[in-house]
Amino acid sequence: MPLRRAAISAVVFSLRGVQRIAKGLYWRGWPEKHEFAYMSPNYTIAAMLLAGPGAGLADADALHALRWTTQVPCKALISTLGASPKPPHPTVVYRPRRNHRRAELNWTEVTVLEAVSVFWMSEEPWHECLDKIRSGVSTRRMPWCAPIRPDKLRWAAETENEATVDALHLLQEVSSEIDKMSAVV
Repeated sequence: MPLRRAAISAVVFSLRGVQRIAKGLYWRGWPEKHEFAYMSPNYTIAAMLLAGPGAGLADADALHALRWTTQVPCKALISTLGASPKPPHPTVVYRPRRNHRRAELNWTEVTVLEAVSVFWMSEEPWHECLDKIRSGVSTRRMPWCAPIRPDKLRWAAETENEATVDALHLLQEVSSEIDKMSAVV
């Protein structure tokens, strides 16, 4: 087995622009080479791939991704379901969560759930946050967004921890707004 790994590493090393990010995960930069060096990998995307189902952006990263705050976290904060894998880079921090219903959610829905749970950190009033979700999903101004399924979001929110119970009524408002958007689009 070590010989096989060494052979794979040698082949990958010989390819221009391919970097090993984590065990079994490789990245090829685009454009292949910059004027001074190869581009660095996007470790947030790599961390999301390593985290598996039920993962999404967490805490301040979730707020920033949804444009609810202008604060940019210095580390990528990723929520994972259960045990966290080894981070691919020191700038990645995993936040383990225990709600197993999150396995049924896509990463945009998990990000919305996380953002609602830390809404108190937001710089925007609630109605503006709703407008940003509505405009971002309907016009695809947030190209990273996967479709948001309100029924799944409500179902997963039922078993969230006590910190999100206060925000649950806000989440139901988000879900009803998303229902209205999906009827229009």
